[in-house]
Order: sequence, then structure tokens, then C-alpha cells
Amino acid sequence: MGGWLVAVMVWVAGLSSWAATLISLGAMWAHCKHYSQPHLQRWVVRIMVMVPVYALTAWAALVSAESAYYLDAVRDIYEAFVIYCFVSLLIAYFGGERSFVLAM
Repeated sequence: MGGWLVAVMVWVAGLSSWAATLISLGAMWAHCKHYSQPHLQRWVVRIMVMVPVYALTAWAALVSAESAYYLDAVRDIYEAFVIYCFVSLLIAYFGGERSFVLAM
């Protein structure tokens, strides 16, 4: 009973991860297709890549426990990069570092 339930949960997690990846890839494609504000959209697309990175590494770590340690490191490194991209997006949105600091 327990083995069957685990297999179903892994399949559901995999389908959810791939669905999230496909949806976010569609949103990234739409951003790239309508690239009207490159100084902002560049940061947005980099942030949106976090969804497939997080979803696929979490699912792969669930499937292979031996690789979880390395996949968590990849996910954590990209998460730090996304935080940098978010702050850079805020700075670009406010029109520079000085405007951003004054707005805070």
C-alpha cells in the first residue's frame, strides 16, 4: 500500500512541476515576444526562470534522494541570484539607486 501511494505522489509532483514549468515558459515567451521595456523585462524574465528551476530540482530531488544535496545547492544559488535580480528590478523601476533609496 505504501509503495503505491509514494509512486502516485511522485507522479503528481512530477506532473505539477512540469505544468508549472510549461506555464512559466509560456509567460517568459510572452515577455520576450512583447519586449517593449527591456530594462525592466530583462529582470522579470530572470526572476521567472526561478519557477522551472525550483520545480524541476525539487521534483528531481524527490525522485533521487542521492542527488538532492547537489540539486538543493543549485536551487539555493539560483535563489540568491533571483534576490539580486529583484533588487535590480526595483532599482530600475524607480529610475536609479538614488531614487530607490529616496523612495524607501
